[in-house]
Amino acid sequence: MSQDDAHQQLEDALLGPGDLASALDAIRRGADGRAPFSDGSAPLTWAVSKSLGPAGSVGCVQAMLAAGATVASEPWEQWGTSVHRAAEYGFVEALRLLLEADGKIALGRFDELSRTPLIRAVVGGSITAAEMLIAAGADVNASDEPRIGNPAIRWATEEHNEEMVAVLLRAGADPTKPGWMQLSALDVAKGWKTSRKPELVRIFELLDLVARRPEARRSLGNPAAKRR
Repeated sequence: MSQDDAHQQLEDALLGPGDLASALDAIRRGADGRAPFSDGSAPLTWAVSKSLGPAGSVGCVQAMLAAGATVASEPWEQWGTSVHRAAEYGFVEALRLLLEADGKIALGRFDELSRTPLIRAVVGGSITAAEMLIAAGADVNASDEPRIGNPAIRWATEEHNEEMVAVLLRAGADPTKPGWMQLSALDVAKGWKTSRKPELVRIFELLDLVARRPEARRSLGNPAAKRR
């Protein structure tokens, strides 16, 4: 099998149903993990996928990195990077591998919907992935200002994720930073002050407390742990 044939096999395996065995075989046969696919995307981007699952994505990422693939070579504006995908899916072992390689380069990069890997972790609801990214140096207040993108704290607020809101606030998120329509997370939550849903009231109270007393963020606990 020629290298071109092996690369086509890799593309078919990753852009198709997510065939781990075929992808690994293509890499063994000489597929270039750094060469783009026919649509311009990078193989490493698709090494992380729901069809491969957490374990399959780890195996594929390991093989890609060993074959010379890098996060730096992934185009991110349309699809995001493998780091974005691992963060959103909560595939923390794949995310760890990527960050230990050169994945930190993707922390400040926005995808087509103005989302960083941290924002993708927020959207996916993965607390562990979010904490890993913050520990790796992700800017919790990053937003795609030219496109009026939302910062992570507003995404977490709109997802009604109290635990994620607390994680971001503890890490330094600004509840008053504006996003789309110049509305901040606190602006979004103000109407919840008298909500019949206790979790929405608690989110408003967290945001309002930190907006009034930024030093209070250091004392925020884990909302989920408190309710156990």
